[in-house]
Amino acid sequence: MRQIYQRNANVQRSDWYLTLYASTSYAHNVHSEINKKKHSFRRRVMGHAFSDAALRSSEEFIIENIKICCDQLSKTATSPEKWGTPQNMDYWCTYLSYDIMGDLVFNTKFNCLVSEESRYVPALLIAATQFLYNLGYLPFAKFVRPLLGTKIMEILGGNLARDGKRYNEYCAEQMSKRLQSTDVNDPRYPKKDLMHYLIDAKDPETGQGLTRAELAAESNLLIAAGSDTTSTALSGAIFYLIHNPECLEKTKAEIQSTFSTVEEIRGGSKLNSLTYLRAVIDESLRLSPSIPSNLMVEVLPGGITVDGNHIPEGTTLGVSPYVLHHNTQYFQDPFVFRPERWIGTDKSCLVVSEDNKSTIEDAANARYAFFAFSAGSRGCLGKNLAYLELLMTLATLIFKFDMRSPPDDDGQNDTGTTHGRHPGRCRKDEYQLKDHFVPEKQGPMVQFRERAYKVRPVGGV
Repeated sequence: MRQIYQRNANVQRSDWYLTLYASTSYAHNVHSEINKKKHSFRRRVMGHAFSDAALRSSEEFIIENIKICCDQLSKTATSPEKWGTPQNMDYWCTYLSYDIMGDLVFNTKFNCLVSEESRYVPALLIAATQFLYNLGYLPFAKFVRPLLGTKIMEILGGNLARDGKRYNEYCAEQMSKRLQSTDVNDPRYPKKDLMHYLIDAKDPETGQGLTRAELAAESNLLIAAGSDTTSTALSGAIFYLIHNPECLEKTKAEIQSTFSTVEEIRGGSKLNSLTYLRAVIDESLRLSPSIPSNLMVEVLPGGITVDGNHIPEGTTLGVSPYVLHHNTQYFQDPFVFRPERWIGTDKSCLVVSEDNKSTIEDAANARYAFFAFSAGSRGCLGKNLAYLELLMTLATLIFKFDMRSPPDDDGQNDTGTTHGRHPGRCRKDEYQLKDHFVPEKQGPMVQFRERAYKVRPVGGV
């Protein structure tokens, strides 16, 4: 994996990504840019949006939306001391992540958490990626790309193509509204969103910035990459916690011993000290990566040597995070949820829990093969933002609520997709995904009860 994706590897992204390029009216974003030199430029400019200053600005957007989500979950119970009605956390995690990214990218309220008006947008993204994902692998894809966004493609591609066009139009509309004012003192934009850092950002090497079309393409990517992937990671972590009560109790104990009030849960040393919660997130991403697909690259002239084998020019290579994360060479018991396997990977804290069989070597192997955020020059720019959002959301939910799988739940909506209907769908303890690059998922079903009103259970209920 490292040989293929390292920064100096003699490869570039495959022409599959040109389908994404064509879908955004032929304006590249950092994800679709194939040319290595141009991609480096895009990363340098986009880096402004993920600087330390930008990350600190993001906190208020995240905190505000997490509070709204918690308020909505509190309403699912008739009284605080009772368990609420079962909630499909796929929906709530999606609504939360979209509302956060709406704030972060456009400084606007999507209001998915409180209103049904914009809840159609996440479904459009799933349809768009499903359509583009399959189209990009067609042997005649290069002949079809020019038709993207046209009436002909709407007819040939059906609802998936039409939904993809609607998603692009929605993002373009939101971007247009945001660009109507670039004044940081404009009262409509009291907080510094990601566009604040990108609109006037310049490449420190060339002084070049992004065109309006390129900004629109980047906003399209930011909403997709920052919302659906995060919601998958969040709902996956919740799934694994409620199906592994001992891990949930360890996580709860760590959070409650670190924070005295929910207001304390924000970025900083305390949040970063939640070693076990971070291990829960990484183990969830290992088992159910937010992007399970092969990340395809094409070998450049001169070829490349992989594991002692010469791969010639023009060959398409790829590694699937899902497959790599279940390789027994790197992970013992690869289908078992075991957060402890990650403890001790930080050299400043080489400690391995006494109650599991993992060794420091196991932890090092796990970290080496961890591919949830890609690697090398194509590594995810928003990795730190994603971890901030995941840590803050999970810490807040677990601090405020007890959570459980409904006692009468048969698991049909609790395994990512309905289990047992297709080969490989038999593992009820796995949060399963349908891979369309951005994955399709379902569940878990969860009941919440406010922790401040916890009562002794009667009859196991």
